[in-house]
Order: sequence, then C-alpha cells, then structure tokens
Amino acid sequence: MIRQLAKNKVLAAMSPAEVELLRPEEAEFSRGDVLFDWHGRVDRIYFPHTALVSLLTHLKEGGTIETGTIGCEGIVGSFAIHGDGIALTRSIVQIPGRCSVVKLNRMKKAVSESEGIRMLVGHFQQAFAAHVLQQVACNAAHDVLSRCARWILMGLDRTEGDVVHLTHEFLGEMLGTVRPTVSLALKKLQNDGLIETSYGRIRVLDRSGLENASCECYGVIRTTYRRLLPLTYA
Repeated sequence: MIRQLAKNKVLAAMSPAEVELLRPEEAEFSRGDVLFDWHGRVDRIYFPHTALVSLLTHLKEGGTIETGTIGCEGIVGSFAIHGDGIALTRSIVQIPGRCSVVKLNRMKKAVSESEGIRMLVGHFQQAFAAHVLQQVACNAAHDVLSRCARWILMGLDRTEGDVVHLTHEFLGEMLGTVRPTVSLALKKLQNDGLIETSYGRIRVLDRSGLENASCECYGVIRTTYRRLLPLTYA
C-alpha cells in the first residue's frame, strides 16, 4: 500500500520488502517548518511526496541563499547517511505538504543491508550534487528573471497542477535578492503571458514559454535527474 500511494519517486522505485526495511511514517508539514537547522543534528531522513524543501546556506552578514531544492524526486538529509549527522544547511519547507519520515539509524541499517536501496540513494546523491553545482553556477552567472523562471519550473515539477504556492518575499530569499526585484521579474513574466500571480500563488499559463525564459540550468538539472532517476519525470 505504501508503494502504491507514494508520490516520492525514490520510495516508489523500491520493492515492498525494501520499503518495509525503512518503515516510513507519514507526516504533514507547513510552509516555514524547519526540518533541521545549520550545524544541528540530523536524526531523521525525509522523503517528500507533495512538500518542497529548500536548502539554505547562511552568509556571514546574516542573509541566506538557496543552494538546493528537494521535492518528490529525492531525499532530504541523505548526506547524514554516510556523514557525522551534522546538518550542512538549513532545510526549510517551501511548499507545504506530506513527507515520509525515516529514523536515521534505520535508514543507515537499510542502506547497509539492501543493495537496491544503496543504489537508489547513491543515484540521488549524484544527481543532487550535479544539481547543486549547476545552481551555484546559475546564481553567479544568470539574471534574476531567468533564475526566477527556473525556480517556478522546478517548483511546478514537484507539485500537482499548474500552481506554485509561494510569496514574493520567500522567492526573493530563495534567489538571494530583495522583494522589489522579484516583483519586477514576476511582472515581466506575467506581462509576457507566461504566468498569472496573486498573493502567495503563481499559476503557469505557458510552460513552454516559461522554459524559454529560463536559463539553460533548468534543462541541465532536469536531464541529470532523468538520467540517474528515470522515475523522476513522466
């Protein structure tokens, strides 16, 4: 039953016996919930179904910038499986929804016992490392408009329907810029007929046009996930 209901692509790719090794528990999360904080201890691993989680890196002057996004294609906290269990980033729920939760000790045991689980975790970690490297380059090289389009597309891929729920303020934090700059970018995308915005929500009207407005990073990241985790995208 868990496998039939799972929207998380990593869990959906596991056999019933592999899922039983994990014994995941389902939980509902709200926007702004912190799954673990920077330099905090990680004792649980999260498999998002409908939630979207942003990984934030703290800057010395007090700001934050998003360095990764994980939704139904992946695993939040996978670095702790082979590491010391100390969080490298702040992981915060960007779009509310469900996650399956697995205790870290149980996850480590399952990875050591199951070649199938070990392979899936390894493939996700490889894809996510490529994702982070591409996003670092994107943040340094591309303008806010194209990065905004990329983020909306990545959010859309991880939610149901054509609506992404987030505010201008939160999107600005994710992109490492201020709200007025984000508002101008969203207004341009709306004037071009690509999206429709209202408070706390963005509806995509023209996905193909939005992909053209995005930088190449969206396509690179998507292709990597499709290669390593074929169940990620339809």
